Amino acid sequence: MKSQLLVTLALIAVILSLGTIPAQATNKVFTESGEIIDGDEWVLVDIYNDDTVVDMSGGMCDYITTYNGSTLNITGGQAQVGAQDYSTVDISGGTISNSAYAYLNSTIYYSGSAYGQNLGAFDSGKVYMTGGTVENIGSIDSGIFNLYGGNITDSIFGSGSAIINIFGYDLSKNCPTALDIMNYNAKPIWISRK
Repeated sequence: MKSQLLVTLALIAVILSLGTIPAQATNKVFTESGEIIDGDEWVLVDIYNDDTVVDMSGGMCDYITTYNGSTLNITGGQAQVGAQDYSTVDISGGTISNSAYAYLNSTIYYSGSAYGQNLGAFDSGKVYMTGGTVENIGSIDSGIFNLYGGNITDSIFGSGSAIINIFGYDLSKNCPTALDIMNYNAKPIWISRK
């Protein structure tokens, strides 16, 4: 009996000396280049620094924010994205859950097989949409949205000093429900068809 107790105590001491098993991380910070792949799951992802490039080919992220001129390339997976502070986001695949917005002098390129709910530009952000499918697009408060192609399944909206440029895009074919462009604040917005 005493020997069993000593073995049990020794086993407990060994387990305690190994330390605790770390919990699965829920947040990720990139300050140098990296990737997000199938099986990765993050709540918050922040990407910093001019030379940082993160490639996302799979996985799930509740929210990704890019800063300081960093670059995010999305070809697969699922995420909500906020690009800011001179950063660049290229979305050519995957699913944008809820929204992808460019603001504070950042740029989003949207193309390929990308699918999303909301895609927009505000506060000096720019969006270039050449393909993909999105439910709603918009530009708010000095944002610039450049529409070249793709499919919009619900609406186009603008407010404040927003600009929406439409380049050879047939709204009646690619966005039949968005023929009346909504201006929520009744302030002038600039919409040009080129």
